[in-house]
Amino acid sequence: MPALLRFPFRARWASPLSLLVDPFRKASFLLGGQTASGVLTLGALALSSRALGIVDFGVLMLIHGTTQTIGQIVRFQSWEPILRYGAQAREAGDVPRLHRLLAFSFGLDVLAAVVGLLVVLAAMGPLAALFEISAAHQDAARLYGTGVALMVLGAAHNGTLRLFDRFDLVAVQSTLAPAVRCVGAAVLFAAGGGLTAFLVLWFVALAGARLGLVVLAWRELFRRDLVRDFRAGLDHRTLNPEPGIWRFVAGTNVAGTLNLANTRLPLLIVGAMLSPAAAGLYRIAEQFADLLVKPSHKMLAPAIYPELAHLSAANKPGKRRRMVLRSAALAGGLALVLFFVLAAAGKPLIMMIVGADYAPAHLPMVLLTAGGVLAAWAFPLAPLLSAAGRVRSLVIARIAAMTGYLAAMAVLVDGWGLVGAAAAMVVHGAVTLAGLGLGARNVLGTARPADVQPAEQA
Repeated sequence: MPALLRFPFRARWASPLSLLVDPFRKASFLLGGQTASGVLTLGALALSSRALGIVDFGVLMLIHGTTQTIGQIVRFQSWEPILRYGAQAREAGDVPRLHRLLAFSFGLDVLAAVVGLLVVLAAMGPLAALFEISAAHQDAARLYGTGVALMVLGAAHNGTLRLFDRFDLVAVQSTLAPAVRCVGAAVLFAAGGGLTAFLVLWFVALAGARLGLVVLAWRELFRRDLVRDFRAGLDHRTLNPEPGIWRFVAGTNVAGTLNLANTRLPLLIVGAMLSPAAAGLYRIAEQFADLLVKPSHKMLAPAIYPELAHLSAANKPGKRRRMVLRSAALAGGLALVLFFVLAAAGKPLIMMIVGADYAPAHLPMVLLTAGGVLAAWAFPLAPLLSAAGRVRSLVIARIAAMTGYLAAMAVLVDGWGLVGAAAAMVVHGAVTLAGLGLGARNVLGTARPADVQPAEQA
């Protein structure tokens, strides 16, 4: 019990300034990790794109993106129940309850890994043919796809580190795969490595990063003396450790799947509708946009979620509202500034870093950045809805955004090609902001039945 109560939550919330200071203290770790990860990823992409050429580089990105997409579909977002219900267990100092929750979440990851492997074995061949990947590389694509099991196994372990405020470890771990890929890409670039060699490199980086995440999470549990008697506390309640948890897990899984437009689905659609070369250009545009815009909300979303979960568990709707509004204003304003910087200097950067062959990625990059600005304004709303148990509102917003995105893709790609695909992301960002804003308006005002306790007293 003392290990669980090591951080005095109410003391941290004693001053209004702490509503922003504490999440940003955590975000400072993530900012360093996200920045380093973005730079290293850009370095790896620059080296691999020059070594492989546009077509083979596009094939590499399509194989990796397909594996990531399957992983996002089958995984249960198991870090979210850890933060939502684990915050309540920490408030109550209930170690057996936390043990049951962790065992449940780890079990979800194992189930997702098995399902993911089955899906990869069945789907990777037809998808490779759809993307016009040569028969010589389809077997390599299937082998790479088995990495989906590693992708999903780390979700609950990531949530464990976040629950215990170990954002420093999350930041370090997030740089491991990009660092391995960047160093390995430099070696392969010098040695003249081909597509198969780069696939092996990407797989090794993925495996090392995920296994590192598992080790760090269990190390933290051992450090807090939370492994002793772990199995003793498990009983029939482990399969249903919290009231409504299965409904919550199903909802967050659907919401995560519907959020595919923010991850690798656009890349796959570009590869299927246009060509692997177009997919390679899109990936370069996407990475530059991610590097300058997404850190403004990617670094904050993991940091703000535990705070929102703790505020919901302690029934602090007023403080929760102020945190959301201030965080959105800061992230949105920063993203807007970075958008103008990228619009002005993006093309020379692309040509200098990845080569003149990739100059057509500039306009798509600007449009993707504009979509990222809208996403930055919306970033705290999804964690807010999830932490408050409003998964239905989150799912509805995601359905609307995905529908708008797919409709825009169908219309715009035909006439505008790669530029149209990027413009569809602006539509996605606008619908996401509107949908999440509508869903969050009541949560921002008062405590609701989905929250844990009665309304906050004045």
